[in-house]
Amino acid sequence: MNDGLRFADLFAGIGGFRYAFEAAGCKCIWACEIDKFARHTYSVNHMGEELHWRDHDKHRYHPHFAADVRDVDAKHIPDFDILAAGFPCPTFSIAGVSKRNSLGWKHGLDDEEKGQLFFEIVRIIDEKKPAAFLLENVKHLIYHKGGKTFTYMLRVLREDLGYEPVTWKLFDAAKLVPQH
Repeated sequence: MNDGLRFADLFAGIGGFRYAFEAAGCKCIWACEIDKFARHTYSVNHMGEELHWRDHDKHRYHPHFAADVRDVDAKHIPDFDILAAGFPCPTFSIAGVSKRNSLGWKHGLDDEEKGQLFFEIVRIIDEKKPAAFLLENVKHLIYHKGGKTFTYMLRVLREDLGYEPVTWKLFDAAKLVPQH
């Protein structure tokens, strides 16, 4: 049991990582999710309070639950041991890349809206220096741009941030959830 380990839940959605980490005995000390409906559900399911999606001020000034990670000063995030982050997938997925190419849009790390959120993870890790992190994305991330995107991300985590080893695994959750 990992009693006492604290984690931050970045790109929290409705709390999938939170369920897993709390089941392992960890405590969530901070979360961030931009989607107003997901924040609403997350707050009801995990925080014992309802942060209704229409109540912008509660989201803007909440000490333990932020909306847009780009607006967060990492110095104000409470210290944590583990960062869990399921950063946005569409800009790296086969379907997302195909759609963006057909519309003439940027994808991957060139996508300013979603792709560059990886660098928000880097910014927070660099400031907070957690003992560990768990990042989740889609299968195609490892193949995006012939593997160059993933290789670059690993280099940033290993060399720029000093985390070694950084390991990764392709995991098919189809036996647990209705998707590959």
